[in-house]
Amino acid sequence: MKKDWLAKLGIVFAILVVVILVYWFAHHWWSHNFVVRTIDFVVGNLASRSGLSIFLVKGLVILLTIPFFIAVAKYTYGLFWLRGVGPSLRLYRNPYGLIIVGYAGLFFIAMYFASREAYAYKWCAETPEGIKTFDGPGKDPVYGIEAKPCTFEQIVAIREIEKGVSGPRRIQIGDVKQFSFFDPITGKPRLWYYKSSDGSYEFFDRFGKHPGTGNDLRPIDQETRQELIRLQDLYETQSKEKVTLEEAAEKKREHQALLERYINTTIVKRGRTKLAAILILQEGQDSFSSVESALITSLSKQGIDAVSSFFKPSFAQEGRARKFVTGDWNEATRLDLGSKVDYVISASNLVSYSSSPQLDGLITADLQVELKCFNMVVQRVCGSEPLNAKGAGFTKAAALEGASNNAKSPIEAFVQTLRLN
Repeated sequence: MKKDWLAKLGIVFAILVVVILVYWFAHHWWSHNFVVRTIDFVVGNLASRSGLSIFLVKGLVILLTIPFFIAVAKYTYGLFWLRGVGPSLRLYRNPYGLIIVGYAGLFFIAMYFASREAYAYKWCAETPEGIKTFDGPGKDPVYGIEAKPCTFEQIVAIREIEKGVSGPRRIQIGDVKQFSFFDPITGKPRLWYYKSSDGSYEFFDRFGKHPGTGNDLRPIDQETRQELIRLQDLYETQSKEKVTLEEAAEKKREHQALLERYINTTIVKRGRTKLAAILILQEGQDSFSSVESALITSLSKQGIDAVSSFFKPSFAQEGRARKFVTGDWNEATRLDLGSKVDYVISASNLVSYSSSPQLDGLITADLQVELKCFNMVVQRVCGSEPLNAKGAGFTKAAALEGASNNAKSPIEAFVQTLRLN
């Protein structure tokens, strides 16, 4: 009986030793794994979302969590696996429990700051106000749109908005043969392009979509580069052939602008009837419409159409009319007057006034007119004569009108003497 009792006691002792050994190994294994797994979990999440070096984050976590693991050990009396640290009111009544809760809260706050630009881990919702981001799945609280993991294109769009970039920017390329389309070190393309339906190219500085069509931009490649060089060579050849035509067209445009500035281009010779342009030059603000009318009437009697609106005011205002009247035929050549009118009849007018107190202030107008005729076809003077006429009235306008009426007969006589062949 005694031997059986001793045998049973030995078995119980052996079981107790095994339990103690298992407890000891389990305690140390679980404690070690709890610390390691906790640190790895925190480091993995913070490093991946913040973009910081995993070594820097791990070092900081190890140092900053020393109080946390001491608090866990104190709170569980070293029995990491027997007394958990799950949520309970006991955590908030124990100082070590408060440390554990505080560290848990700090971890999620740190995750918030680390995740602010971690768009690869965020969820996006395309709303009418733009792309909204969330830290987890769910719906946009305003529009109810389901959030989905952010795509690469959405992340690029968000980053461009943050940096104040509205999208790919256009690049102007001068000489495609000299432009560096590819990175000299990596060989990767340095710009993207869009080819329109007419075969023209637009270049941009980054990946994205064409701002006008919304089509995806394509990265430059060697085949496209050779095509651009071929197009540039073709354009240069065509440009050389067209340069003379463009110069001629430019000169024609400049000449037309000159004509439009100084003459009425709608007035041209028609048929066999001779056409004369009246050019009135005057000093001061007096009106010489009567002299102009007398010239038109006298020329009409000779079978010549006369117009008073052929020259524009700028022709006289800029001094070109005065140069022409004094014999500068270059003005006529520049404006090609010979192809538009047959003659130019000029009247340079100068009037002076005097009054007589003895005659109740009667005003006398002394009108001096220098008449000239220019044959524009053969560029020669076809007549020249000065005339003088006087008129009286109680106003300057009345006196000038009288002088102009007295000048009609000399004007008609002048026109009859013109060599209009």
